[in-house]
Amino acid sequence: MFRLTDDLRIRDVRPLIPPAILLEEIPLSERASNVVAEARTAITNVVHGDDPRLIAVVGPCSIHDTAAALEYARRLAEVATPLGDSLVVVMRAYFEKPRTVVGWKGLVNDPDLDGLETARHEHWFPGVTKQGISAILRTAGNDDCHLILRGGTQTGPNYDAAHVAAACAELTARSLPGIVMVDCSHGNSQRDHRRQGVVAADVCRQVASGSRQICGIMLESQLVEERQDYEPGRELIRGQSITDACISIEETAVILEQLANAQHRRARLHP
Repeated sequence: MFRLTDDLRIRDVRPLIPPAILLEEIPLSERASNVVAEARTAITNVVHGDDPRLIAVVGPCSIHDTAAALEYARRLAEVATPLGDSLVVVMRAYFEKPRTVVGWKGLVNDPDLDGLETARHEHWFPGVTKQGISAILRTAGNDDCHLILRGGTQTGPNYDAAHVAAACAELTARSLPGIVMVDCSHGNSQRDHRRQGVVAADVCRQVASGSRQICGIMLESQLVEERQDYEPGRELIRGQSITDACISIEETAVILEQLANAQHRRARLHP
């Protein structure tokens, strides 16, 4: 008897249209293209030390309500625009989390055991072309990578000056840029969203004292503070996270202004 061995747990298959067709139906506007390109250039310049500003990656832990996300984006832009001479503010909206640690990526991605490198180096990965054809894609690597200090449940917070200096020393020892970004949430806030302001204040003190080892911060922020559980049939609070707890957009504005002031003080110390 011939026994089935594939797709045993697949209940349904819904084919997707090729990405190229989607791009034709929903083309990228010239304005949107310029916004993305200019933001990428600004971030690259900060990471490589060619721009004295700080990066602030700010936004929801996750997006479940696109209308609320657009409102958040508009309000964040109102806060960020006046601070543009000190900060490069980027809305947090992750669609993927690429690996940045050394380790074997498996037989499919690295059959010859010759690509055990980080995202800075080229590697292979399975993907889909714009014509909708499955393919193995080869990257050129990303020279704009940076280390993010986010603390840990076992190691504790690592945003203070001593941890920043140790991390930067290890980077320079590997011939990498000695700069880091500090995540004010997660392990550094000990999973308490209210402590993000405490972490940010410490970062501001380091920057204001002249440190150039910190290139920016990350904040988990939403329209409404705290978090909520999703329950079928129950109406959700608009603009409140359903994953990690966040600070409000109002508190976010205060922190960004403090960060901008710290950058101004650093600039006066090192014109």
